[in-house]
Amino acid sequence: MPDWLLISDIDGTLTGDDRALSKLMTLLETHQDRVGFGVASGRSLALIKDATRDYDLLEPAPIIAGVGSEIHGHGGIGEAYRAHIDEAWERERSEVTLRDVPGLTLQAADAQTEVKLSFNTVGNVLPAVKKVVAKAGLELSLIHSHNKFLDVLPKQASKGQAVRFVSEYYNISLKWIVVAGDTGNDADMLTCGAKAIVVGNYAPELLPLLQDKAIYVAKAHHAAGVLEGLNYHGVFREK
Repeated sequence: MPDWLLISDIDGTLTGDDRALSKLMTLLETHQDRVGFGVASGRSLALIKDATRDYDLLEPAPIIAGVGSEIHGHGGIGEAYRAHIDEAWERERSEVTLRDVPGLTLQAADAQTEVKLSFNTVGNVLPAVKKVVAKAGLELSLIHSHNKFLDVLPKQASKGQAVRFVSEYYNISLKWIVVAGDTGNDADMLTCGAKAIVVGNYAPELLPLLQDKAIYVAKAHHAAGVLEGLNYHGVFREK
């Protein structure tokens, strides 16, 4: 592995400023012996591959897909992570428990996977969801973003937990991993112990995190904000 590893959300974090994104990709390519590039997205693996092509991204490795429900990378990490998160996952019972909660509507079949349930939400449904989940005795990871999407994953799965798994699996300290995001589904990744960047176009749901001095809040938006944060964290300086 390189000395540093950038793991970034895609939509709204990398995308939105084509010129800055091109500059970022060129810089990462130039320094690829020292700085690795991975992504952590709510997208499926297939849609991440589409984004890699459409936005002319470097080939990411690792790929954290499905809001942290999957990892794809070298050395069998995907199988190891799946075994890790499968331990207490009760997918069918979770779906039955949640499908009648007012304000929750199950998304289309292509949004669902064996390790992720995805819902559309209306209103402040999270307290009701947590109450129903607790009453059922389920242990789940609940990821609410944009105030309109809820992803339900095994308790051990999320973007942040996936980043920590990558750190342990590849034996790269979190202090040499930089994560970047812009919405609520990035929240636990931004607080997982890695160096963190919140780009300037962040969603209001991240406001409670911005008092954390470990998180760098960029003035610039999208990929320009990622570049700003990488500079702040000293990624392109020698250790």
